[in-house]
Amino acid sequence: MKTIVRSLCIAGLLLGGANFLRAEDKAPAPDAPKKQQAEALTPEQREAKRKAAQAKSDAQLRELREKKAAGKLTEAETKKLAHLEKRAKAQEKKAAQAEPEHKAETK
Repeated sequence: MKTIVRSLCIAGLLLGGANFLRAEDKAPAPDAPKKQQAEALTPEQREAKRKAAQAKSDAQLRELREKKAAGKLTEAETKKLAHLEKRAKAQEKKAAQAEPEHKAETK
């Protein structure tokens, strides 16, 4: 009887210890500071930040298209170009959808 109780206690300690060690592997959520920072921005600041990011993206896209035309594109740059073109196309589509709504509001 003592050996059974002892074995159960040891098993419980081992399982509890394993859960404790697993809990340490979880990293804190990295989105928390960004979310607080985004909430602190004024609408004008958000718009300026969005425009700066858009300009940076456009510059990268232009540079990668030039490299592609010259035939000097690496595999990683090819993937980046495809991603940026996909994003640019989605943004154009979103802007085109927003235009009719904006025109209807101004009438």
